[in-house]
Parts: sequence; C-alpha cells; structure tokens
Amino acid sequence: TSPQLHLRGVIDTAFLTELDSKIADRELRDAVFQLSNNITAEMCKRLKPIFTKPHLVKLMAGCEKLLTLRKNKRKCERTKATQVGVISGISKVQSRLRENIKGLEKISASASSALMSRYLKDLNEQEDAHKRAQLLIDQVEEEEFNLKAMIASVNSEVRVMCDDAMKKLAQGH
Repeated sequence: TSPQLHLRGVIDTAFLTELDSKIADRELRDAVFQLSNNITAEMCKRLKPIFTKPHLVKLMAGCEKLLTLRKNKRKCERTKATQVGVISGISKVQSRLRENIKGLEKISASASSALMSRYLKDLNEQEDAHKRAQLLIDQVEEEEFNLKAMIASVNSEVRVMCDDAMKKLAQGH
C-alpha cells in the first residue's frame, strides 16, 4: 500500500498526499456515479459523511429531498389503497341493506316499519362514509399528482447535479 511505500522511502510525502487525494477523488466519482443510478436512503446515509465539498453537499440535499418526496408518494398510495378498501366494504354493506329493504317490501307495513327506518338510517350512514372516503381519495390523488411532478423535477435537478459533480471531480475540484 502507499503508506508502506512511503515508510520504506520508495515514495515521498508529496507524492503520497497526491496519490491519496487522487484515490479519494476517484472514490467520490464512483460514489456519485452509483448515486446517479440508484438513489436510496441507505446510499445517502453511507455517502453523506464523505460528501463534504459544497457541490456534493448540495447534491446530497437534492437526493434527500427526492427520497422524502418518494416517501410521501408511497404514503399517498397507501392511503388511497386503504380508502379503496373502505369503499369496497361500504359497497358490500349497501348491497346487503338494499336486499334487506327489498325483502321488507313483501312484509306488512306495520311489521317492517321499524326495520325499514333502521335500514334506511344505516344506508344513509354508509353513503356518508362512502362520500368521505371518496373525498379523501380525490384529495390524495391530487397530492399524488403534485408529488409526481415534484419528483420528476427534483429527479431532473439531481441528475444535473450528478453530472456537474462528475465534471468538477474530474477537474479535481
């Protein structure tokens, strides 16, 4: 290794420093290249301590912003899936209530009056819950649409920063 060569007098201190600097720059270029191909939370956590140059700090901030946006988008997707499940459950309950109401039509009015009121009340409550779930889905879809646009924008910015970082690192900055 280079420190051993230095200790043996094969290379001088200036050359050792320059060699170590070139190795560090190469490692940074490799890290930026890896980051440009696959931005993950684990990779950002691993690279953040070595990204100390200003343009690399800015790149890391962009990557972290992108990860936060992706996380928020996944949260929207989960919320939407949950509400779709709620609506599915409501539809089944409403179907059952409608069948019960049809069944009551065959029974005398006096005997079915209390049950009919109860079924209609339950049907109204289910309809209100359906509307709330649909409203939440609509809101989440709008948020998800905005997040997709922001993700595309930040992703583009990060790609530009990666290219810029690669150029600066190749120039020794």
